[in-house]
Amino acid sequence: MEKINPKKARVMSMIIPGLGQFYAGDVKNGINSLVLNGGFAYLTLQTMFNYSLWDAAISILPWYQRYHMGGYNRAEEAAYEKIRDKTAEIFEEIIVTVASAQSSTRNK
Repeated sequence: MEKINPKKARVMSMIIPGLGQFYAGDVKNGINSLVLNGGFAYLTLQTMFNYSLWDAAISILPWYQRYHMGGYNRAEEAAYEKIRDKTAEIFEEIIVTVASAQSSTRNK
């Protein structure tokens, strides 16, 4: 299993929303980020073509920015969570191994 890099997950989601979450194994939030940011990008383009760039910038881009930033921050946090979970799993295996070794030593 490849070691997950939280900074890499963050940068991946900065480039393509949701990609960092997919990398970190957070598929549900990755899909959410991809769909939301894609929708806001579409709304921005539609507003820009139907009204003006200024109208799109004022009305849609703040929402896009909020969800885009939230997405790449969430990607980084998901990677850290994955690392913490893997570390806890390894510690659990160590504890079980040591406990079973101690109990087998006591039974002799």
